[in-house]
Amino acid sequence: MRKMSILILAAVAVPALGDSWLPPTPKTYKNAKGTFAFKTAPEKKEGKWKGTLVQLKKDKEEDVWSQDLVCVPHQVFVADDGKHVATVDAYANLGYKHCIVVYGEKGKVIADYPLEELLTKDEIKEKVMQTAGSRWWATKAKFAFEGEAFVATTKWGKVIRVKLSDGKIAK
Repeated sequence: MRKMSILILAAVAVPALGDSWLPPTPKTYKNAKGTFAFKTAPEKKEGKWKGTLVQLKKDKEEDVWSQDLVCVPHQVFVADDGKHVATVDAYANLGYKHCIVVYGEKGKVIADYPLEELLTKDEIKEKVMQTAGSRWWATKAKFAFEGEAFVATTKWGKVIRVKLSDGKIAK
């Protein structure tokens, strides 16, 4: 009986570390002021997604730019002035490639960082929960556009500043 209890416990515990994702769906993300929105949607080409930044006016939307995205984003942040869009993580594959992507004028990619360029190996190993397909570095993190930077503050207090002018990480 004891062996059976251990096997049942193991069978129940293992799936908790697995990842299960529904297919991504089109989404709209608004900035805090409600003056701009970023829309994501699949393209006709398999696996490609397009992002469209729109300005929200009183009774209409006006396209600012539309561009192929480097990945399907998990989280999106739109600057209040509408000049930049930042995405955090690739949907269903968090914490690997495309952890922070910053888009600028006309949808040009200004920055595209994998996790290894944002955190140290020790931080990834000791502070980031890892599952079968994701590294959950952004859980409980705070993200914001602050002045001339996109800022990520991890739950353990590390601050990452990506300069909007050139995409470099500010020291």
